[in-house]
Amino acid sequence: MRNSVVLSSVDFPEDYQEDNILARNNPDIDLDRDFADPVNFDFRPQGQASAFIKQVAPKPESQTLLFLKQGGQDAADGRSLASALATLPAALARLQDGGEIYFVDAQQGDIVLQNRNNIVLRGRGLYPVRLQGSIVLENCRNITLERLAVQDLRITGGSAISINQCLAETLQASQAANFRLTHSVSGQTSISACENAVVTANVFTAAKMQDCGWSDYNAYPNAAARPEQESRSFVAQPVMDENFTFQNSYLFNGRAADGFPVGPYRRQPRPTVLAASQVRAATVSSETANLEIFANLPFTGTLRYGSDEKCSESLPLNSAEAYHNIGLTGLQPGQQYFYKFAIQAEAREQFSNQLVKNRNRGRSASTAVESFTTATADPEPRTLHVALTGDDQADGSAERPFRSISRAAELVRPGDTVLIRGGEYRETLEVPVSGSPGRPITFRGAPGEKVIFTGGEGCYIPRAVVINNQHHLVFDHLHIGGSVVRPKDGVPSNGFLINDSSNITLSRVLLGGVGTWTLMASNTPRITLVNCAKLGGHEGLRFTGCDELAIRNCTFVIGFIGSTTILNYKGEKAVFENNVVTDNLNMKGLNPVLYVHNFDAVIERNNCFYMRTPESDKPLFGYNVANGQESANRPQYLGREQVTYPVYLERLQRERTSFFANPDLVLLPELKVT
Repeated sequence: MRNSVVLSSVDFPEDYQEDNILARNNPDIDLDRDFADPVNFDFRPQGQASAFIKQVAPKPESQTLLFLKQGGQDAADGRSLASALATLPAALARLQDGGEIYFVDAQQGDIVLQNRNNIVLRGRGLYPVRLQGSIVLENCRNITLERLAVQDLRITGGSAISINQCLAETLQASQAANFRLTHSVSGQTSISACENAVVTANVFTAAKMQDCGWSDYNAYPNAAARPEQESRSFVAQPVMDENFTFQNSYLFNGRAADGFPVGPYRRQPRPTVLAASQVRAATVSSETANLEIFANLPFTGTLRYGSDEKCSESLPLNSAEAYHNIGLTGLQPGQQYFYKFAIQAEAREQFSNQLVKNRNRGRSASTAVESFTTATADPEPRTLHVALTGDDQADGSAERPFRSISRAAELVRPGDTVLIRGGEYRETLEVPVSGSPGRPITFRGAPGEKVIFTGGEGCYIPRAVVINNQHHLVFDHLHIGGSVVRPKDGVPSNGFLINDSSNITLSRVLLGGVGTWTLMASNTPRITLVNCAKLGGHEGLRFTGCDELAIRNCTFVIGFIGSTTILNYKGEKAVFENNVVTDNLNMKGLNPVLYVHNFDAVIERNNCFYMRTPESDKPLFGYNVANGQESANRPQYLGREQVTYPVYLERLQRERTSFFANPDLVLLPELKVT
């Protein structure tokens, strides 16, 4: 990537900052100061931009681009906001054929161009700029007018005159070939003898006379004004607001032939007010509670709770979802607790001409203080049954099982077990409840039967099991496979997705398929994988900020990119032992199978590695930090350092406990380099 402007974040910015403009990563960059019109994606450098910006900008600086604004200086060069011209006559005097003028704010005077070529006059910024005067074009060619609001617009002769997102009280065009009028607002309008004229996506507030070209998808003030041949035009009159916006923009949104609004428009946040609803304690036991909250936008935020109305304890809501269910553990029996939420969201953007006074996408809301009381004692643990022959209206007994795992999950309490009969379950399990230290909740496949989470037959499931803010859960004897974890149309997919939870155990779980991340977990201490198997998977397992992670007695077969990633940026501890790990795909044979950010906090021992190449040649581990030092190498996807097993032992001064051998897997009897 070179000569690009990145407005959002980018992975490994060090790799790109020399040849690109990373707006979020470079505090010296001011988009409005440095570029011609960044709001409208004109990233040509202004005249006074730095040498670096001029060197790496997507387009070169224009020597004929002028800026015009109130408070400028007519003696200045006019080639940046800092040296803008002050008056319209001064700008017109310098305007050359092939030149442009950006109108920064309102101006007075008339513009008369005769026999001119290749000129662009634009308003700069979000809204059309007011010109107290007229624009007259006579025998001109290749003239573009954009985001200007004028009293009178007259065009005679010439060709290739384009008017876009402008407003005119009156408009006359005659004998101008290839005339285009789009996304504009016009009063009394006359278009005559303009060969190949195109008139579309405009709002006409008065009658329009047109005897040439094509016209459709326009808005007219009444049925009588709408031409009979314009079958896709409609009747709608704008209610004007400040900055030439429409109070009733909903009548015009998305109705142009290209799917954009009819009339002027811009990309802007929807004026949605963030509102929380259905705040409640969904389940309560003697030591746990699950609190629910819905909102009209996907949100993050903070849950505050405690034994009094001060709510001095807090938990983060890190995943942007429209629904959150937060499990609280370690509570006292028979105790009243209080809670409240403070949430934030970003409104989606849309193309519209609606007035939005607050263009910040951020929204926030708070809820009132609510309360619940824990139970004094818990009932005896139960076993709830699920089978493909069941019914979600049943009672979950062995004789009358539920049909879906999700239905059983709605009803479990700490200490309960969900026993699942064999078969393919096409659903996503979003766990809505927590167990407690002595009473975990278990989801278990029936002995001797295969329970498969899968998609297929027109059913795409991007996530098999989702765990957000839940604790003390066990998943045993399950199979995650099929299209449940297959990437589709660029949408990330996960077998297990675990966030902000704790004490999650997976045992005898087969993680199959080709998902983006077969398992992805973040901010979740005490995850344990034991006797599990991972087959394939585009990225494998990924753990971020998961302290006391334990991966034991597991088998990893043919990672596509790698097998396991442990991002322990704060030194979170992990154990990786007694596992069998095979090499990646043949084409990814140079990738490490295990990538760890800080190897000082990870214990690796007694693993069997089955690779395509000898241990002296195979880059086995990737890492960034070891022996208390961060590597000075350039960042790479799977670690700044990518080393063989002997080099790893030497650098970290560790004893050899793992070995390289063929474990004679039935599924993979032999690995070759092809």
